[in-house]
Amino acid sequence: METPTNTFFFTKIKLAKHDFVEYEASARVRRGEAEVHEITSTHVDKLPHEDLLRAFHRLTVHFCLVTESLNHADFGVETDEALEELIRDDEALECAGLAGFACRGLSWGAKGNGFTLSGRRWLRSGKAVNFNTPFIDEENDDYEFLGLLREAIRTLSKETSLYLNGKFADEPPKVEQLALSFGGGLQDIVDEMHQSSGLSSLTISGGGRSVTLAPRSINGQLLDEDA
Repeated sequence: METPTNTFFFTKIKLAKHDFVEYEASARVRRGEAEVHEITSTHVDKLPHEDLLRAFHRLTVHFCLVTESLNHADFGVETDEALEELIRDDEALECAGLAGFACRGLSWGAKGNGFTLSGRRWLRSGKAVNFNTPFIDEENDDYEFLGLLREAIRTLSKETSLYLNGKFADEPPKVEQLALSFGGGLQDIVDEMHQSSGLSSLTISGGGRSVTLAPRSINGQLLDEDA
């Protein structure tokens, strides 16, 4: 009996609501001449790392060019060679016209011989129009920057794999809250706050009067209450 050979590959990667990632993948298992396909679809509720978002932004450039939403002039160049250089160096990402578009998804054809980009365009009304590129043949399409597009897709697949293995957005530092027990009197609270955060005094005001409480000890030494 031959040892099974497993192959995992993405068939769809999508940015969902709040930029959470959805993906669909096919696991292909071969045993001798027999081959079994298993499809899995998952939604991950973790914000993606900026590298994954940047990979989608690179696809936005191609999305706009394939759908003829933007042209060479929008990128400030006249030739394919000049635009290719901008795309390769990521300078194309600075194009102001990209602000109105976003590539939000990528899906592969059933035979694995091509792909479709999905995205949206924001209108002046604030509403969005979702649409797809035509199917792009991975080997024979006449898109001028097909090689760069394939490279961008490989980067997206790599970043998605890293995302599924825990490469998420950097979480903001957690603000530690002071845990207080209010079982004792106010003086106990002042002492506890001094020990935990260095509080020097607490003033309580009300009814035109105020009371200031200081900790009963500093650096472990009891203060003279009559001082």
